[in-house]
Amino acid sequence: MKPKVILARSIEIVTFLFSAFGHFLTRIAPPDFSGLSFAVGFVSLTSLAILLIISLVSKNLSVVKRRKAWLKPGIILVFVGFTATSIYWVYLHKLTFPYPPNQSQERHVGGFQLTPAAQLYLKAHPNLTSAEIVADFGGLPMKTKVWSEESIDNAETVLTVNYIFLVLSLASAIFCLLEGLVVNSANQST
Repeated sequence: MKPKVILARSIEIVTFLFSAFGHFLTRIAPPDFSGLSFAVGFVSLTSLAILLIISLVSKNLSVVKRRKAWLKPGIILVFVGFTATSIYWVYLHKLTFPYPPNQSQERHVGGFQLTPAAQLYLKAHPNLTSAEIVADFGGLPMKTKVWSEESIDNAETVLTVNYIFLVLSLASAIFCLLEGLVVNSANQST
């Protein structure tokens, strides 16, 4: 297969992944995240680079070996992707909260560790949600009274890294499986 064809198909697949399903991958990105376009761009280019490397490495293999060269990592990456999705989902719900309380589906990043004042407040009001504590401390502009800036920054970093890993593994899995399924003798040198 010609390099231009490989590049074009790789770009099509990566583009499809990020525009498919109503921009699902973009919608599950961490909330309050100003670097979303950077993260999506980084993941797209990294996915493309990985897929092109695999294409390059497998281009002179026989049809059977090439199919295995694509399908084995594809299957492994499916499981990695499911694991990454589960981990991201847990962190997304642990480190974010809806605001305003009981009125919004919009989520905002909290932190890992409550400030001492917020811990005391939670002890006195154990049934409150994170959103209610934030509201009682003055709303979103005052969320640093609930979590330190460092804790919020750490939460954003964890969410971002997990998001990148999730998207990268799923994009790579789909590409590998697709390439493994479409390998045929017409586009191979044996």
